[in-house]
Amino acid sequence: MAKKRTPTPKFMASRMLLRAILAAANTTREDMADLFGSAVSEKKRDKVADQVGKMAKALRGRCEKAVASFENPKPRGTNPPPPRKKKTTVTTDDGQEI
Repeated sequence: MAKKRTPTPKFMASRMLLRAILAAANTTREDMADLFGSAVSEKKRDKVADQVGKMAKALRGRCEKAVASFENPKPRGTNPPPPRKKKTTVTTDDGQEI
């Protein structure tokens, strides 16, 4: 059985922000009216939801990447091969390469 990992602060913050972005995009007209103190039409609610999506697009991508890297970690124990050494050639005065 695999050992359960302890959530990192980055993972936890990312999950919280994703939840907040989703909640902001799905806010009802009534909640918006309470928040802003005026009536909100369905058309305006849709525009606000689109604007939230545009403004949070980059943040959402970063959060989703952080969550995915925690939930699907890279396998451990496999080291990458060592880098290859470059061959250096030296040309002598008579044109021979060493």
